[in-house]
Amino acid sequence: MKKISRFTYLLSLIVCVILGIYVGSIWSNAFANRPLKATNKSAKIKSLFEVLEKKYVDSVDEDMLSEEAIITILEKLDPHSDYIKAKDLERVNSDLEGHFSGIGVTFNIQIDTAVVINVISGGPAEKVGVLPGDRIVEINDTTYVGKDITSDDFVSRLRGPKHTNVKIGVKRSSSKKLLHFTIKRGDIPVNSVDATFPIAPKIGYIKVGKFAENTYNEFVLGLLGLYRSGCNRFIIDL
Repeated sequence: MKKISRFTYLLSLIVCVILGIYVGSIWSNAFANRPLKATNKSAKIKSLFEVLEKKYVDSVDEDMLSEEAIITILEKLDPHSDYIKAKDLERVNSDLEGHFSGIGVTFNIQIDTAVVINVISGGPAEKVGVLPGDRIVEINDTTYVGKDITSDDFVSRLRGPKHTNVKIGVKRSSSKKLLHFTIKRGDIPVNSVDATFPIAPKIGYIKVGKFAENTYNEFVLGLLGLYRSGCNRFIIDL
């Protein structure tokens, strides 16, 4: 009986040890690298990404989630707070500075092609002979047509550092051949005051389309012009 009792005791002890190791391994795997409770607001977001990286069933695009999180946070503040992505920052800064480096055309995407609507007088495109109505179908020897083209992408391809060249291929209704132009980019002004004119006797109208570094100077020049034309009352359209 003593031998049986001793054997039973040893067997029970071994089973308990094995069970302890097994349960411990499960517990360890379940809570390994578990983030500590965040004590401040920024740490909460960091901890969330750590949990997603280690515990989420699928791969996570952290850059995309970060961008979306920032946009959502700013939307909760007020209608004027906005997040500008890095790829859009240069374009936004150009608008605020009142100029950018490009070829000097306005355009519209019609079905699958960028069509020149207007050519800025004295600008780089006018100097080489680009005309309103031209359909730009090539940029830097690459075909640029199709339903997937966008205004932002088109602008980014034509803009660039001052004095650098961009090549475009143009279809013109009066020519059967594709016309090619090499255009040297230059500074293109971005006007923030869209219109100034007398709207009635002694009443001037000033339309401010947006605010930029050059808005004050444009506004003052427009105001002086209206004043010299006899206006002493003004409608300012913001």
